[in-house]
Amino acid sequence: MNIGIQVFGEFKEYVKSSDGGKITFDIPEETNIETLLEKLGISSGYVSVVLVNGKFASSDIELSQDDQVQIIPILEDQLIKVNDLFG
Repeated sequence: MNIGIQVFGEFKEYVKSSDGGKITFDIPEETNIETLLEKLGISSGYVSVVLVNGKFASSDIELSQDDQVQIIPILEDQLIKVNDLFG
């Protein structure tokens, strides 16, 4: 099944995209957030927030066809503009 993924900040290094960190990703059914992060090579310890369809999601939430996932890193030296997240 296909989902949309958008990553921010340093996570853009993990997702090869020409569209500002946005990709369509094919995953098996019953994939949850934790498994998705593993497939992307992103350590959950560096994740600040995961949104699924604009709502906060825990790591055990199972994804569905056409879900839109945003993965936001813990911010250290960089700031993400609110407009980048919700624009």
